[in-house]
Amino acid sequence: MARKSKVESAFTPFEKTTPLKRLKLLVTIVNQNQADFYLDLLKKHECGVQMHVHGHGTATSQISDLMGIGETDKDILIGVVRENQVAPILEEIEKRFNVSRKAKGVAFTITLTSVVGVSIYKFLTNSTDLIGGK
Repeated sequence: MARKSKVESAFTPFEKTTPLKRLKLLVTIVNQNQADFYLDLLKKHECGVQMHVHGHGTATSQISDLMGIGETDKDILIGVVRENQVAPILEEIEKRFNVSRKAKGVAFTITLTSVVGVSIYKFLTNSTDLIGGK
């Protein structure tokens, strides 16, 4: 039987020393030139990873009219947020959607079921206090 080295026996898995936080991918699609508000909102809720892309396209005119999305140029915002931040963020997004017809959009989350690597997890959770072994 092989003997464990001192390094192996002293190793404690990250999840045993730190409570893990579930992550969700938040996707928000809004009319063009609306992105700044949503990027600031994500930053306010400690979302460390954000992506902003421009989109163009539309559904059939009946669907567009029903959803109030007449413009075809869109801003698509994608952020990784901790599960406990989703409800407050979506509440603020809903308030913004009710400001005016031009402020309407679509927001939804997708659950992330796994992340490979402790460093990536720390980065995605915006755990600056955990980076570098602190």
